[in-house]
Amino acid sequence: FREDVEYHSFVHRLVLRALNIKDATIINLHQVLAEYRILDIGCGAGYLTRKLREELGCKDIVGIDISSAMIAIGRACEEAHPLGIIYHVSDVQHLVKPEKKFDFVVAFYLLN
Repeated sequence: FREDVEYHSFVHRLVLRALNIKDATIINLHQVLAEYRILDIGCGAGYLTRKLREELGCKDIVGIDISSAMIAIGRACEEAHPLGIIYHVSDVQHLVKPEKKFDFVVAFYLLN
């Protein structure tokens, strides 16, 4: 339940505002992030990372987490139900500059 509340708040308080969308009822939420590249820092097992792809249409998304066990779970989910999400084990304090910039960086679980 908590994850869904955080996700809903993220969508309606941050994403739609950042994209200057005032009324979510007049757009197709399933495609709102189709043109954007997203980095999910501290993605854990990828629950909300997958929601960004499934529910907002983000086609280019990378999830990173310091826990190799959590990334293994995310990769297993990706293998079972492919969405095109890339997962990496990485420490947020030592990120390598990406070849291509990200449009949004989210960190749902960074400080949990």
